[in-house]
Amino acid sequence: MPNDTVIVGCKLPNGIVLRVGDETIKLRGRATYAMPNPDRKFTPPELISGDSITIVNKSFWESWVEWAKKCDYKPYKCGAVYARANRDEVAAIAKETSKVKTGFEPLNPAEQRGIQPMDMKG
Repeated sequence: MPNDTVIVGCKLPNGIVLRVGDETIKLRGRATYAMPNPDRKFTPPELISGDSITIVNKSFWESWVEWAKKCDYKPYKCGAVYARANRDEVAAIAKETSKVKTGFEPLNPAEQRGIQPMDMKG
């Protein structure tokens, strides 16, 4: 991989759009494959240890990170969006941060007050 790019990992199910000036980059999420594109073709995201990855220009990423730090942007701060130079480093971070909560995790009815599991037996 060229030195002018980084691999951005994303734990968010639907991805996220990064914007710097007039340039935007869409990070695909884990569940992006479930959304049809205009051609009605399904292209699954590339996943490393469950996190989707997108190759991004390094200068774009550095500018975006500068903004994210200044704004205390939660997806970056909690580790839901991160970048590394190669796939091995991304895999290590993905495994290390596998318990990071993004707020999009499925609910477990047994752990939620006021939510009763449905009886599907009849």
